[in-house]
Amino acid sequence: MIHESTLNRFIADRSRLAEAGQAPAGSPSAAGLTELLSHQAGDQTIGEIAKRFVFVKEDATLADARAAMLAVKGCEDVFVTKNGKSDEPVLGWLTNSDITSDL
Repeated sequence: MIHESTLNRFIADRSRLAEAGQAPAGSPSAAGLTELLSHQAGDQTIGEIAKRFVFVKEDATLADARAAMLAVKGCEDVFVTKNGKSDEPVLGWLTNSDITSDL
């Protein structure tokens, strides 16, 4: 899961690096996925940040979703599936903002 704010940071960082001659010139939107995922954003790469999400089953409570989210450092997203498994179709999506506003 890559949030818009993370993409905006990548675009801004890459633009600054291109101006300094440390990244290819041209539009940041022309960057490849490999470049995006390997870009350092703080102490982690965007690829590492993108893996910070969890799954819960469809009958889980908001408290269950919050507990699952808190178990993964930096997690901001909870996906709801029938049995809470990553290989199942996603039935819903909760963000950290959704969860904290309802508890």
